[in-house]
Formats: sequence, C-alpha cells, structure tokens
Amino acid sequence: MAAPFVLVQLSDSHLGATWGGGETHERLAGVVEWILEHGPKPDAVVVTGDVADHGTDEEYEQARDRLSRLASPFFVLPGNHDDRG
Repeated sequence: MAAPFVLVQLSDSHLGATWGGGETHERLAGVVEWILEHGPKPDAVVVTGDVADHGTDEEYEQARDRLSRLASPFFVLPGNHDDRG
C-alpha cells in the first residue's frame, strides 16, 4: 500500500498584526514546530490567505523563513490583506 499524501493547510497568520495580542510571528512558529514534532513531514503546504496583515516585504520574508522549516513545497493563495503582487 502506498504511503498517504500529507497535505497541511495554514490560513490567516496575519503576520505583522498588532490586534489580537500581536504575537502572530510566535503563533506561526509554534504551528510549524507542532507540525514538525507530530509528523509525518508534509508532502505539500497550502497557505490560504492573509499571510501578512499589511502586505510588506518584511512580513512575507518572515513567513517564508518560518514555513521553509517544513522543508516541503508550499503554495500560497492571497487573502484580502495580502499584496497581490
């Protein structure tokens, strides 16, 4: 029997937001750590919108740094807070 295909979906990280406690970077890092600790390694990661809260380059760099720890291809769909470019 073939191994299962593991797909992780993440949504609404809102990196850079100051509302809701403003700990968005730590929360995303915690989710990534949980995935790594509880395995198996995802075959792909789909990020469905609102990666960033303000759409700045810095927010996207931070998202890439955190998500790259999963060592899986990731696919990003923009949300209404994201820079479409």
